[in-house]
Amino acid sequence: MEDLMEKNAEFIRKKEFHIVFKGYKPEEVDKFLDALSAEFDRLARKNRELQESLDKLKFESTVEETDIKKVIQDALVSAHKVAEEIKNQAKKEAEEFVEQRKQFEEKALGELQQKKMKLEESMLVLRGKYDELKDKIRRLLENFNQYISEIDAEYFEGVEYPEKKDSEDLKEDEQAPDQSLTAETPSETPEEAFELEDYKISQERDSGFYFVRDREKEKKEEQKKSETEETTHHIQETEKADESSQKRQRKKIDIANPDIIENFFKASDD
Repeated sequence: MEDLMEKNAEFIRKKEFHIVFKGYKPEEVDKFLDALSAEFDRLARKNRELQESLDKLKFESTVEETDIKKVIQDALVSAHKVAEEIKNQAKKEAEEFVEQRKQFEEKALGELQQKKMKLEESMLVLRGKYDELKDKIRRLLENFNQYISEIDAEYFEGVEYPEKKDSEDLKEDEQAPDQSLTAETPSETPEEAFELEDYKISQERDSGFYFVRDREKEKKEEQKKSETEETTHHIQETEKADESSQKRQRKKIDIANPDIIENFFKASDD
């Protein structure tokens, strides 16, 4: 366009017209052509300036558009990178938390299993001691019963025990010898004294008592009485121990309940 306008302006300046009869004045035509050429030059310069401005604007717009695209692209890349980092960090923290929780639970479970094994071992030991103690008590009772049977066979075989009497009869029996003694007088004869003694022995025999005049027999009786008291005391102690053992035996022991084990030991200490 610019080249065309330049050519037109030059063409207008160099244009020649032939002179004919009754034509235009050459001076006016030249002036018109000069003015027209000048206007074409002005328009050509203006067009050139506008074209340069347009090219500049296009270049700046292209640069700005390129910069905006680059900024947007960089922002998208950065956002994607940050999102990936956040995602990876969250995943890593979640995995660490799960692993820590798993290790804690495994450790707690292992400790509980160890405590359970120790309790089971303690219960086995206690059970063995309990069975051993029960066997000892049973053997002690068997030996004691055998000892009682031997004592009965040795010392009390063939002995007739007196029948139980009322308290009034016993009082009368106790008062009877005193009355008979007060009834004695210095003037009684040996025959009367013998008869009285015989009567007293007969009366004591009827009441269920026996007079033993043999000193050795009296010693044996005293020895038997002492042994009987010791045996009775031993029986009472054994019955108390047996009763305590039966109370402990009635207690149920649960391996998974430490409170019952503690109560069992408290009962044992009592």
